[in-house]
Amino acid sequence: MSINFKPAGTAGRCAAAQLAAVALILLASCTLDLDYDKYAVVYGVAEYDSTQGSSSWPNLAYTDDDALAMEILLNQQGYEVSPYTRVDADATLANLQADFATIAAKASANDLFLFYYSGHGGQVYPSPPADSETAPGSDEPDEWIFLHGSLATTLPPPSYTDLDLTVSDDQLAAMLASVPCARKIVIFDACNSGGFIGNVLETDPIAPDSTAGSDGMFTTIGETIRLYVNFEDYGSDITPADAVVIAASGEREESWEGMYNHGVMTYFLLESASKADRNGDGYITVSESYHHIYKKINSEWNNTWEAQVIYDVFFPRISGGPIDYVLFTD
Repeated sequence: MSINFKPAGTAGRCAAAQLAAVALILLASCTLDLDYDKYAVVYGVAEYDSTQGSSSWPNLAYTDDDALAMEILLNQQGYEVSPYTRVDADATLANLQADFATIAAKASANDLFLFYYSGHGGQVYPSPPADSETAPGSDEPDEWIFLHGSLATTLPPPSYTDLDLTVSDDQLAAMLASVPCARKIVIFDACNSGGFIGNVLETDPIAPDSTAGSDGMFTTIGETIRLYVNFEDYGSDITPADAVVIAASGEREESWEGMYNHGVMTYFLLESASKADRNGDGYITVSESYHHIYKKINSEWNNTWEAQVIYDVFFPRISGGPIDYVLFTD
């Protein structure tokens, strides 16, 4: 996160619209069985370097507020979250590993697990030897979320980064695999966080040209169908089999904070708990929340003069696949 505010043919569209309408009617007429426990680990890091003032690089302004607001909301939603909500100096790698281990020991396969992070994110070049990012077909840089102490003005240049105190995309995927819950949701409000989505089913609001590139259209479609049906690992990061992921920005994008004293993405995530029920069934799924976040970021941030001239526009991402979980109840 950066400091400051931060084609199908016509027939295909018609068919998709008809299917969506049927799905909305069916969902609106049914009652979902939510008889399972819900656990959440919530981390927000605004203060990275305790030797510096709160306004100094690399510290942020509102990411700890993001986490505390999420804690309140998730408590209201019936998640067991307060023991696992940590901000600033408490949001360390050791505590994150311990929180995951605690939930892994008490949760069951039927339960839901949510991990939320707000803070700095980034990419590190080159990837470590034998890392999955160096495998053929993978994007080379590792993505990271930076926990307390991993960024500091006192660390050696040029990166000022202690990777031993933070978490890479592959490391987080391994931690998620240790939690037995069948239902898992991951939400990032951080720069480059779209890179944590490790498959070609990532939903990108900017439609790609599927005929471009060395793979070609049919290779891309075939790979997508294979992943959609089989949930096979794409080689790295968090796949649909691991968790459904909402990321604030793309793999090469920054995200921003400062809107109403929150991260821009998190502000609309919080808002989605009461405003994202598109089909009126009383349940807000991950995809419904994402749709609200995307729509609001595009209209209330990306279309502003500040975003287009001073800072930058950005688009949230969501991992693809046929699975959707209830995130909130309205």
